[in-house]
Amino acid sequence: MHFDRRGNPIDEDQWEKLAMAPGNQQYRRVARTRVTDPRRPGWVARVNTDWIGIDCGFGAAPRPLIFETQVDEYDERGVIGHWPDEGTAAAAHRAQVQRIAARIPGAVVVDLE
Repeated sequence: MHFDRRGNPIDEDQWEKLAMAPGNQQYRRVARTRVTDPRRPGWVARVNTDWIGIDCGFGAAPRPLIFETQVDEYDERGVIGHWPDEGTAAAAHRAQVQRIAARIPGAVVVDLE
């Protein structure tokens, strides 16, 4: 099953238009942030949070988990979590950025969007 950003069920054709259409990145994107360490040139972490519109909880959560946060930290990448709504996803994004920045004295944090 597919869902729009508000969590309303949509059919696969509607989801494809929202998720895959060229130039529709603003609909998918919640936040993108880059954290760099001024002491280590070339080191960068990126935190990306997006609407994916598919229930990554496979029906096990009370609400569909349709947003995803990923962290790409230097040479490691991983999904941090899935969220049911945009507000929770945005808060989780900020928490990840703060977690990474707290480990780096003088971290430079840039919101890309």
